[in-house]
Amino acid sequence: MELRPFFRVMKELTVVGYYTSEVGATQELRLNLVPGRYDACVPYDQIGRAWA
Repeated sequence: MELRPFFRVMKELTVVGYYTSEVGATQELRLNLVPGRYDACVPYDQIGRAWA
């Protein structure tokens, strides 16, 4: 089993912890979970056909 150096592991854990936090995901990465507007019920005559 290969052991990685301590500081490399700490650096990886710090980066993962930051970018998976709320601040890192929303302000740094500008994550938008639902881009655009979602219209749940739209009549077919407005869109022309059903999209998969």
